[in-house]
Amino acid sequence: MRFWIIVLFVTIVPSLSFAKKDAKKEAQEAVSEKEMGQTRTNTVFGISPPVVDLVCVPGQRVSTVVKIENPASVASRFMMEPLGLVVDDRSGFTYRPIASLPADHLSRHIILEAPEVKIPANSSKNVNIFIDVPNTLTGTQYTGINISNASPGMSEDDKKKEEYKVNVGFGLQPAIAMTIKCHISGTEKQAYSLKKIEIIRPTGNQPPSATADIRNTGNSEIKLNALLILLDSEKKVVTRMKMARTEYLLPGATMKVVFQPSFKDVPNGSYKAIISSVDSDTKLPPLEQAVVVGK
Repeated sequence: MRFWIIVLFVTIVPSLSFAKKDAKKEAQEAVSEKEMGQTRTNTVFGISPPVVDLVCVPGQRVSTVVKIENPASVASRFMMEPLGLVVDDRSGFTYRPIASLPADHLSRHIILEAPEVKIPANSSKNVNIFIDVPNTLTGTQYTGINISNASPGMSEDDKKKEEYKVNVGFGLQPAIAMTIKCHISGTEKQAYSLKKIEIIRPTGNQPPSATADIRNTGNSEIKLNALLILLDSEKKVVTRMKMARTEYLLPGATMKVVFQPSFKDVPNGSYKAIISSVDSDTKLPPLEQAVVVGK
């Protein structure tokens, strides 16, 4: 008889303990929901990294992580959803409804750890993102994640007082897009062409400079850091100009590349322009084109 009393006693005590823990957890969640429902002076937040490069193997799953930072003094709720990111010849990236994209587009194969994330005040959270890479993809492929703060913003009265700030984004529900680049292993082919080059004559105190329209004719993204050389009819170097900054040429897109001003004047005449990459990661042949200055 004593044995059964002991067994019953041991069984009942943990049940009471679990009941207390569940009640405490429910109370914490209730407080958190109440806190997230409060209006706030702003809904600013941060993510990192904004751009991620992945090596993707067709038919396999890859993963990455986005860190969402909540600097607000109250807990906040964030929504996550895939973006139909595509390359546009003129504007670079553009967004399209996922339903309008091909069945093997990366945006259709994203799996989020959670579409909704709750983050405590002055805190951050890492959220996992998975992509099942279709077998049919080649080159460099792109997709994105849209992350928005779904917490209540400023009250209507506050918005009216801060109306002038709305034009620069304050008082709005902000959203940040994360770009994902998927480099399909073993399928990337780099190629480019020079469509147009222009030597800009010096004006006032501004020395001569140059621009070039370069098209990515391959299927992979090109990291371009190039040098422009002008040769005269005797194949002597007239001037050298460096790119103003490193550019990333998207597959199928054309970009206007800007070269820094040269402090050496370029006389009127006909020249051969040669653009060559100085980045060891980019192994592409030089681009050549005849150019006339001052005529």
